[in-house]
Amino acid sequence: MKNIIKTSLKQKVKGIITFVVVLTAAVLIIAMPEAARKGVSSGLNICGAILIPSLFPFMVLSSFMIESGITELIGRIFKLPAKYLFGLSPEGSSVVLMALVGGYPIGARMSGQLYKSGKISKNEAKNIILFALNSGPAFAIGAVGTAILGSRNAGIMIYASTSLSMLLMGIYMNYYQLAGRKGKKLVENNQRKVEKLDNKTTDSSSNSTAKQENFTSLTKAVVNASSGMLSICAWLIFFSAMTEVIKVLIKDTDALNLFTYIAEVTAGTNAASATGNAALIAFVVGFGGLCVHFQVLSEILSCGVKFSSFLISRLVHGTLAGIIAKVLFTLFPVTTAVAGASEYPDFRLYSSSIPASVALLFMCAILILDTSMNGTRKKISFSCHRHNTMLKLNKPLIRN
Repeated sequence: MKNIIKTSLKQKVKGIITFVVVLTAAVLIIAMPEAARKGVSSGLNICGAILIPSLFPFMVLSSFMIESGITELIGRIFKLPAKYLFGLSPEGSSVVLMALVGGYPIGARMSGQLYKSGKISKNEAKNIILFALNSGPAFAIGAVGTAILGSRNAGIMIYASTSLSMLLMGIYMNYYQLAGRKGKKLVENNQRKVEKLDNKTTDSSSNSTAKQENFTSLTKAVVNASSGMLSICAWLIFFSAMTEVIKVLIKDTDALNLFTYIAEVTAGTNAASATGNAALIAFVVGFGGLCVHFQVLSEILSCGVKFSSFLISRLVHGTLAGIIAKVLFTLFPVTTAVAGASEYPDFRLYSSSIPASVALLFMCAILILDTSMNGTRKKISFSCHRHNTMLKLNKPLIRN
């Protein structure tokens, strides 16, 4: 009876807190529409210039790998490292690989999809989600290194720091948290599941059927990636809008910087670059930002992972990445890129150059005028031709 009362009380408290948070957010957006509009515009620019071009192809690829069964082939290649280093099944190793290559949401989304399809166990999915979430090379090297820090080498070292941190966390979770024996159990249980699925499938499939299955898998992959991309962009735009609103309220610079570091990874990395602290930049990239965390919230909860445990794992990932980055930048200093503050490029969907815009309008006017003049000439020519034809028809015949 006491447990029921406690559970009911907790649910009521959570409901009240949720209502207060939502009501406060609505009031802030209504009170500061300009800040919210600016945040939405900034979020759309980031989605169009960075997020969709760098992430969408990998999301399609990862989803296709799951739908078509390529994860099993990749798992066979990395079977031994996955088993003895991370305590994962062959399918789980493909998630680790795609998390290193694809970027933040890929690892968590693949874990959720593999668990829902029955290819990995719930415990293995929880294990993967807690460490296999990393920035891809496109963001770390391209956006952070080249665009923000102005150094490709600095981006490479940031990516190496976060990737090594992720791998070390996976090894630790296998040998200490899972105590080795549990890791082997995860592999054995998953192998039994795969064998059961293989026994259910028939071997009488022809080449045309395989082609049809691949086409269907690709179609499903594009649909799944599109819905996932829409969700990710929606979260980013929402967080971008709320960040701009909160920036108006927070007057203290240190508090504002701290909020920026943990809220959204792109703005946080830009703010951290102004300090010239490589460890702080690596921490922000490794942590990933609350925006990324909420993008994969459905996968986290579906696998039975508590959000508090996930948040602690992200803090550990970021801290370890900062320590590794400190060592790397000490051994291989990139003073001009990291020490100097650089502004993050303002990506825009449209040109903002006034001379270019005027020239473009002028050329459009000439094109419209030329088109209309050509149409007028054609009408005049056609009218004259018709008039001459009528004269010929109406002219009396001259007989000799």
